[in-house]
Amino acid sequence: MQGWKRSFSVIALAYLAPFGQVTPSDISHPRGAVTLCTSDRTSARPGRADEPPLPVRPLSSLRATLVVALCLFALANSADAASKDSASKPTGLAADLSAELTELQKLRMSMQGLVAPLAPIALSPSLGVASLMGVGLLCETSIAGSSDQRWITSICDAPLVSRLRAHVSVSLFAAVSLFALACFFANSGKLQGVIGKVLKLIEAVPTVFMYFLIALATLTDVAAQQATGSTAPVMMVAGFSPSIALLLALMLTTCLVILISVRFALDLLIWLSPFPFVDLVAEITKNALAIALFALFLWSPYVATLVAIVLLLISVSVMRRSMRMVNFVAKMVLEPLLARLLSLQPADLDAYAVRLGIVPKPTLALEAIALAVPGFACRASGAIVKTTEGVSFHSSRWLRGPKITPLIRADGHLEIVRCVLWYELRVIQNGSAIVRVAIALSLASQISSLCRELPARYAGEAGASKALKRLFGISATPPDLAYGGDGS
Repeated sequence: MQGWKRSFSVIALAYLAPFGQVTPSDISHPRGAVTLCTSDRTSARPGRADEPPLPVRPLSSLRATLVVALCLFALANSADAASKDSASKPTGLAADLSAELTELQKLRMSMQGLVAPLAPIALSPSLGVASLMGVGLLCETSIAGSSDQRWITSICDAPLVSRLRAHVSVSLFAAVSLFALACFFANSGKLQGVIGKVLKLIEAVPTVFMYFLIALATLTDVAAQQATGSTAPVMMVAGFSPSIALLLALMLTTCLVILISVRFALDLLIWLSPFPFVDLVAEITKNALAIALFALFLWSPYVATLVAIVLLLISVSVMRRSMRMVNFVAKMVLEPLLARLLSLQPADLDAYAVRLGIVPKPTLALEAIALAVPGFACRASGAIVKTTEGVSFHSSRWLRGPKITPLIRADGHLEIVRCVLWYELRVIQNGSAIVRVAIALSLASQISSLCRELPARYAGEAGASKALKRLFGISATPPDLAYGGDGS
C-alpha cells in the first residue's frame, strides 16, 4: 500500500507540475503518506508572496511518456501489493465499498427479476401466473434441488418464482390453468366476447394485487438486509429503506397496470372489428407471444427486462388512446347492456346540460363520443348540444374551459344511422360524412324525438348493421322512421 502511495505521489508531481499547479515543495512524505497542498500559496505562505509563479508549459511527448510509464508502474505495484494481501480480509473503505457493491448487485437482481416477467403477465395474466406456478413446482422437485447448474438456480431464485412456490400446490396450479383456458375460449369469438372481457377484468385484479405483494416483500427484504449489514453505508444503497421499497413496488405495479390496460384496450378494439375470425387469431397470437416472452424470461432475464422496458415505453405513449377506447366501450356497449338487463330508464335528452354548466340552458344536451370531429381526438367524450346558435359538440376539460366545435355547416345536413352497437350522428357534406359522433343505444326509444329536435334525417342501417339486415332480415329501425325522415 505504501508503494502505491509513493507511485501516486510521483505521478501527481510529474503530471501537475507542468501546469503550474503543484511544485516539488508542495508534496510532503510523512511516513510514506502523500499530502497535496491545494491552498493558495500567497495566503498560506506570506514569506514567499513575491515568488513568481511557475510558468505554464505544455506537456511534452517525453513527459507524457514518463507519465504513462509511471502509471503502469503504479498499477503493477498496487497489483503486487493486492496479491500479497489477498489472503487477508479487506478493511476500511475497501470493505465498505465491497459490501455496498454486493448490496447494489442484490438490488439490481431483484429489480431485474421483477421487471423481466412483466410482459408475459400483462399479455395473459392467468397464463403468466400459471406458468410461474408451474416453474415453481418444477423447482421443488429433487432434480432441480440437487442441480448445480447456474441457470436453474437463477430461475428458482427469481423473486416471483421463489415467492410463489412457497404457496403453490398442484390443485391451485390446475385451477389457474383451467381459468386461463376458459379466458382463451371466452375471448375467441364475437358472441362470447362480453363474457370474455369480464373474465379478463376478473383475472387482472388478483394478478396485480399478487404482483404488488411479491414486489413489496422482495424489495423490503433487500432493504432489511442492507440495514442489518455490518458495514456503514457510503453509496447510493445507503438510502434504500422500506419506504423506498414501498415506492418502488408501487411504481412496478403501476407499470403492470399500464401494460394490462393497453392490452385490454387492444382486445376491445379487436372485439369491435367486423371481421368474424379475428378474435380467435388474435387470442392465439397473444397467448403464443406470452409463452415466448416467458421462455425468454427463463433463458435471459436481462433481455426479457429490455423487452419489457420497450413495451412499457410504447404502452405509456398510447395510454391516453387506450383509456379513451375503454371509456368508449363502457359508455357505448356496457352501459346500454346493463340498462337493458336491469330495466333502467334512459336519461333525458337534456340531462347532460347540468354537468356541462352551459348558460343559458340549451334546448338539447346529449352525452356522446366523438368519432371524427375536427379539433377532437378520436373517441373523446363530450356532448351534442343545441342552442340558439345551432348544433355543436362540447367537451369539458379539466382545469380548462369547454371546447366547442359547430357541427352544422352552411352546405351540410345531419343524418342519424344505426350501427351494430351504437347510433351515429353524421354531418353530410357533398355526399360524404365529414363529422361522426356516437350515441348510445340506450336512447333508442328517443331517436324519433332526437331527429325532430336537431333536426336530422334517419338514414337507416350502416356498416355491419346493414349487412345483418341483408343476410338475416334483422332491423332495429323504429317504425316511424322505417322509410327515412326526421320523425315528424
